[in-house]
Amino acid sequence: MPKLAYNVVYADLLRQIEGGVIVPGDRLPSENELVKRYGVSRMTIRKVLRLLAEEGRLDSRAGVGWEVLGAERPEPAGRNVWRIGVDRLPFYSARSYRDRILQGIQEAAEGRNVTLLYNDYWKPELRRADAPDALILQHPKELEAVEEFRDWEKPVCFINRRPANPGFSCLSVDYVQEAKRAVEYLLRIGHRRIACLALSSNNYASQQRKKGWRRAFSDNGLIPPKELVFFAGNKTDISEMLLQHRPTAVFLTFASLLSSFLLSAERAKLRILEDLSMICFDDLSDIPYVGFPVSHIRMPLATMGHQALEHIVERLEKPETPPLHRMFEADLAINSSCRALTPIF
Repeated sequence: MPKLAYNVVYADLLRQIEGGVIVPGDRLPSENELVKRYGVSRMTIRKVLRLLAEEGRLDSRAGVGWEVLGAERPEPAGRNVWRIGVDRLPFYSARSYRDRILQGIQEAAEGRNVTLLYNDYWKPELRRADAPDALILQHPKELEAVEEFRDWEKPVCFINRRPANPGFSCLSVDYVQEAKRAVEYLLRIGHRRIACLALSSNNYASQQRKKGWRRAFSDNGLIPPKELVFFAGNKTDISEMLLQHRPTAVFLTFASLLSSFLLSAERAKLRILEDLSMICFDDLSDIPYVGFPVSHIRMPLATMGHQALEHIVERLEKPETPPLHRMFEADLAINSSCRALTPIF
């Protein structure tokens, strides 16, 4: 348990720093908040923070806390540089989601007369202060927040949100259909007690992915097991739920739930593969601390980020370019975290 917990926390913080989820100048949550978030001891948190400090990634300042270190990216030289704002995901967001989108955006920006600005551009005061020429918004905000951009007159491209306003561009994956496809695979290999581990019930993406879980059962003539819908949170003991309801497989709606799920399964003395199969909606192919490949839904996030940047630049250079509305298909990557209970039919 201590070794797994240490690796989970270290890998999670490191990837958020390297992936730009938390950037130079940002302060980490307090030790108490990190203890609650990861469900580990204060000693484990302090050991991880000290190691990151020794590696030159963090600095501890009296009265301030732990601050991220690093160098700011310089703006390119030249005139008429397009200032494109990219929203920053909060600290707790899944690194696998943001990292890949940013990879596509940054690769598409190379060699272009573009400056990428990173801020919380969902806030009107920050949009006014930074005055970007266009926006790429990747945070999975609720649809009500999307509609607040109805008075925004500059180009904007939403990723994985489909606003009602057709004047906004959007690149998206069908959460319901892709989640349904993943759960149907588990049904085909014999699982019937498939738990759905989700975020809060009012989260848009969580609702859509949970709907796909439910539809996989109903479209195959089965009753969705409502008692197997678990909602993660600081006050939720997932290990007790696993022991009480005994699912044979778990569908994780977000990559950010993996750490808490693995720790909960270990507390319940349940083993992945032998006792539990699992599929996660988000791509977990490069998570270093798991020790086995995790079956997952792989969204083309880098491609979406790349096309979003290219489209936004085109709209800036050619204002007559119409908004782009594109749906992408995801891949279902099945590997050793799924075990067949009956022969595949």
